[in-house]
Amino acid sequence: MPLNLKTHHVTTNKNGEVTGTRVIPYIRVGWGDEPPVYMQDGQFFSEEAGGIDDVDLPDWAIGELARCSDQALQEVKCPDDVMDQILSIREKRGAEAAQKLAAKKRTYNGNR
Repeated sequence: MPLNLKTHHVTTNKNGEVTGTRVIPYIRVGWGDEPPVYMQDGQFFSEEAGGIDDVDLPDWAIGELARCSDQALQEVKCPDDVMDQILSIREKRGAEAAQKLAAKKRTYNGNR
């Protein structure tokens, strides 16, 4: 299925009454001058190439997706293998942040 940037789809009956709405969310991430990457319905897309495979995802895209909430990633049906990479990045970032915080506390307390 191609990328659909029209996220809200409304269905009506013959009288014009709204009978339902469907939301098809997407996530868009970018990095510097790189073309943005979109994720929707478990698939990845770029503005350059249309649909792209997980293996073609640039490293920066996984890093930027790691900044998204779990709920947002679930809504766009993030594939399990990509989610594993995201969780690994988050874990590493958490450890790095804890080290920086510990270093700041040591400096603040005068225990260089």
